[in-house]
Amino acid sequence: MIDEQGLAAVTMRALAARLGVEAMSLYKHVANREALFDAVVTRVIAALAEGGAAPGGPAAGWRPYLTGMAREIRRRVVAHPNAFVLVVTRRPGPPWISPPLCSAEWVEALLAGLRREGFSDEQARYGYRALNRFLLGFLWLETSTLAATGAAEPYDAGRYPTLHELSGTLAEHRFDAEFEAGLQSTLDQIGAVLV
Repeated sequence: MIDEQGLAAVTMRALAARLGVEAMSLYKHVANREALFDAVVTRVIAALAEGGAAPGGPAAGWRPYLTGMAREIRRRVVAHPNAFVLVVTRRPGPPWISPPLCSAEWVEALLAGLRREGFSDEQARYGYRALNRFLLGFLWLETSTLAATGAAEPYDAGRYPTLHELSGTLAEHRFDAEFEAGLQSTLDQIGAVLV
């Protein structure tokens, strides 16, 4: 339901109707809607961690490794854009493991891989934080755009002339190209701390 209709559509009553059961029967499994959403977060994080981290491993070099990891995380997150908001706002676990690299498996793979590539502890921490911050910002924008419904109201041309004029092109997203450019820039920043 979250994938198809968004978070607002998920009520205990609507879920029960979809399942063909009485709403009260759901409370045998979850305490309330909030507990249901917490369970969804657990499930999404488990799905993000399934199958291990990036293909190829760090033996191919740190840059191809992080590129593969970032692309795989993006692929998995974009598959559930409406659920990603839950992962971001209900992040379980310690504060240093944050979305979208929110599973201990991914963080372990990233940090251990960078150390094997000769990164110091400080450089590995920087690499993790830089990559994760880029992914969080980019994927938050991408998934919120993908999850948005309805047409936007045009801005008043008298009050916001530039915004009105550019609004059509501002609405055009080139997520694939923008992701690759942002990722390469982030990797350049990580590479700069290795010097």
